[in-house]
Amino acid sequence: MLQAPTNYVPGWLQIMVAVFAVLQSAAIIGGIVAALYRFRREKPHKARLQPAISGVAAKKDGIIHLQVSVSAKNVGQVPIALDTEATTLGVSWRRTGDREWSRPPIVRNVLEQQVQIQPGETLIDQEWIELPDNNEVAFKLELSLAESEEEVSIVIEVVNLLAQGNNVVSTESEDG
Repeated sequence: MLQAPTNYVPGWLQIMVAVFAVLQSAAIIGGIVAALYRFRREKPHKARLQPAISGVAAKKDGIIHLQVSVSAKNVGQVPIALDTEATTLGVSWRRTGDREWSRPPIVRNVLEQQVQIQPGETLIDQEWIELPDNNEVAFKLELSLAESEEEVSIVIEVVNLLAQGNNVVSTESEDG
């Protein structure tokens, strides 16, 4: 007498198990490919700095008072080392009729309080500059943010000193 084996699995069930195994393998491989694509596209290992600069000027008693704010935010996912020697603020100016900005500009080191910026951290620095009023009409503020000699970000802001300008305060008396 012939008896059916006790561990008999129907053929349709064996096919279903094989199909699910293939689909599971394909899903795992697809997930790996998607993760690698996202990693290469977002480059989370790459340093990313977001520099900013702003300034206001006030004239009083023949002196121009220039207040400058600079910042750098690490928007990446790795710590970034700053080259504090090469991270500078340059200030140049123009007078009525000038074709170029003054050369050489005033240069100061900024953001020296820390040599490394952690992910999500923002460094902020303030500078106060006083210059004699020689009929300047604008100042150019230039932040050079250096991670290394090859990785330098430059941000520029122009501070307008004309009466119609939106970032100057005149505190001189109008009595004459």
